[in-house]
Formats: sequence, structure tokens, C-alpha cells
Amino acid sequence: MDNVDSIPRCFHRGAPRFEVNNVLGGLYRVKGVKRNGRKQQLLFVVSVVQQHSSNTHIAKVVSRPPTNTQKLEDHIAWLKSDIVPDSKSHLIFDFRDDDFVYLIFHRNHYNLKIVMYSGHWKPLSSVLVKDIGLQILQAVRFLHREVKTHGDICPEHIEFLDSFCSTEESYNEQTEQYETETIITSTNIRLAFYGDLEIAQHLNGTDQYRAPEVVFGGKSTPESDRFSVGCILGEMVLGRPIFLPCEEGPLYTQEKAVLYDAISGRFPEGLAITIEEAFPGTFDDLEIRPKCPDTISGTCRQFYKTFRGWQDLFDDRDLIEVLVNLVHTNPQMRESLDAIACFEYFRYTNDDID
Repeated sequence: MDNVDSIPRCFHRGAPRFEVNNVLGGLYRVKGVKRNGRKQQLLFVVSVVQQHSSNTHIAKVVSRPPTNTQKLEDHIAWLKSDIVPDSKSHLIFDFRDDDFVYLIFHRNHYNLKIVMYSGHWKPLSSVLVKDIGLQILQAVRFLHREVKTHGDICPEHIEFLDSFCSTEESYNEQTEQYETETIITSTNIRLAFYGDLEIAQHLNGTDQYRAPEVVFGGKSTPESDRFSVGCILGEMVLGRPIFLPCEEGPLYTQEKAVLYDAISGRFPEGLAITIEEAFPGTFDDLEIRPKCPDTISGTCRQFYKTFRGWQDLFDDRDLIEVLVNLVHTNPQMRESLDAIACFEYFRYTNDDID
């Protein structure tokens, strides 16, 4: 699409749906779509005014409410505040037109996803995992104290602010060459938060950090945030997501239910009934357990039949204690983050989180 000032006016009746190369208010060009929500959209954008700058920012586009705009204005004022700067993304600019409100956030280039999977860094040390985990706990606790839910905690949103690194050279016998790897010895992180998202898109295949009640259509809550925190912590140690990816398709919800039942425990009766009403045939009515038909993927079925518990994934009993109390299918069984920070796994620096 050519350099245009905005999307056609006919699309301004509901949720924003900007596309690549659209320009927001003559100020920012869309480089990619990050999330689509019911009334909102998250975009990767670059400035068209400061053409010498290649920095990519995050734009949150919100449909302007016809009434009660004060709530939105109060929320923007909160995002601009510096109560705890490292607990939320930095809102650098906001503007409006007749249809939308545009919030431009600073975005740090390096995040946990890049560090773990780009191949340029060595795996995180156990000490660094605990340190990052405590910082994540601190950031999420801050949001919850402000009566806000994140709803999209994932490695991409764990941004690295400043890190101290060293290099290590090793000999690769397969390539018969010396390779240099970067080791992160310490870092400060920020949990990127772009306000209340109300994101309807569950990102099938990549929603390995969302609690079951959210995946099956419920709203994000502090309890679902706790589940996500546990998933991130486990992934940093394991080197891959705890939950297998499930491909989009007719068996998606069945596979998700099977994996939750295997890893994070049995579904509480109330949640199982709610899911069964929305997705008939998911559960065995007699046992309140997800059905495991032969039609689901072989990988998922094999995992369900052979997985014995957290000890199959982790050796550290103290870590398992944390995960059991966070990554639980039943929201009521997820321990508070205040309590988690005092668990034995974090004992060496648990005072630093307060």
C-alpha cells in the first residue's frame, strides 16, 4: 500500500484495523501488526517525522469512546506516571483524531525471547534466572497493587534494560571452528505493559503462557497473570516452553485441555462445566477429565499418556514447588506472588523484591 495518511474512513466504525504502511496521523508508519483486539490494536511503528531514526516503537490504537472519556484519560495519565518506571513500558507520546486515540510506547530491542532463542547467547545461569524471576514478580505485583491485570505476559514482553555481559570462546567439534558466545552475567528487566488490552486474539499455537480459563474464553485476572509468570520461570530453566504448541484447527481446544490436565492438574468442576458448554465434547462427563481422542496430534497424545509429573521436566525440588503453586489449572490454587517471593527457591535475594 502506498504512503497514505490513514485507513479508509469506512473502517473507522469499530475496532482499529491498520495495516502495514498505513500512516497514523501523519506521524508514524506501521511496520507490522502485533495484536488485534475487540476495540484496540497493537502495532509496530516507526516515525516518519524523524526519518534518521530507525527505532521501532509500539503503538496502541484505541477506539474513542462516545461517552465517559474520563476513564480513558485517567488511564493515559497513569501510563505517563513514573511511579515505578521499570514495571511498565514508557509512554512517550499520545495523540487523537476523530476516531481513535494513539499511544506510542518506547520499545527496547532486546527481550527474553531474543536472548533465549537467537543463538547468540549462552543459556541463562540459574542465578540469573532467579534474579530475572524476582524482577518479574516485582513488576507484576506492582500492577496488581495498582488494580491492573497484564493479560499478555510472555518472553517478548520481558525487556532487557541494561545488561553486563562477558564473552566465552569454545571449540565446536562439528564445524571444527572456534565460536564466541555472549554470557549475560546480570541484567535489569522491564515488563512491557501497554495498558488494558482487552485482546480477543488468543494466538493459537503461541499462547503457551495463558491460563486455561483465558484460553477458553475468560477474562484475564491476577490469577491468570500468576500462571503466566510460572510459565516464564519454567521456560527460562527448561530452555523451551513448558507447554507444547498446539496448531490452530478443530482439535485445538481438545489438545489444550489435554495438556493442561497433564501438566497443571485437573480442571475444577465449575471451569470444566463452563468449557464444556462453550466447547461440547471436550470432557468426559463421568470423570470430568478431557477426552484424549486418537485424532489429536501424536506428539500431544504421547505426552499425555507418558507424562508423570513436574519431575519429568525439572530436577530442582524448590523450583517444582514454585511451579506447582503458580502453574495450576485451578485459579484458586495459584499462590499469591507475595508468598511465592518467600519460597525457598528465591531465598537468597527474597528481600530485594520489597
